[in-house]
Amino acid sequence: MLSPDSEQKPNFAITPAQPDDVEAIERMRYQSWLDTYPNEELGFTEEMVKERFASRLTPEGLAKTRQRYEDNLDNQDVLQLVAKDNSGQVVGAIIATNGARGREIGALYTDKSVHGTGVGGALMSQALNWLGDDEDVLLNVASYNERAIHFYEKFGFAKVGEPFVDEQFPNMPEQKMARRAKS
Repeated sequence: MLSPDSEQKPNFAITPAQPDDVEAIERMRYQSWLDTYPNEELGFTEEMVKERFASRLTPEGLAKTRQRYEDNLDNQDVLQLVAKDNSGQVVGAIIATNGARGREIGALYTDKSVHGTGVGGALMSQALNWLGDDEDVLLNVASYNERAIHFYEKFGFAKVGEPFVDEQFPNMPEQKMARRAKS
């Protein structure tokens, strides 16, 4: 039995993402796509995921992403967080923005090995705290990613409209979700 003094500490730490984290973030994101998005019924294949990331994981692609992260370090309208396990391995990342298109969760990915451990929830909580609750917060999710949809619903998001298709990924229908402002 645990005593009140021996609270279990999380097995991860969340910090602002740095340009040096980019390669690990992109590789974790790539694996997350492979674990999540291929869907035989819709014709969205592993090969399509590999094609999407082929240029992103080259030295040139990583340099471009690293530069974007670096440019955003001082941008008060962008939050880039990374979750690392106790060994320093990247196990999650989130990007939130407060810009011309409104408040958005642009990306949230976690390594499959940490699903259900609180990593995604901690990242989401920090992002939502940063975004505030005085305006709607939007995000898009693959419409067939029921696990993610249920996760977002726990944070007050609800489906908005019908699924839609992004021209870039015609085989991956998306669903817009919104967390309404508190009045």
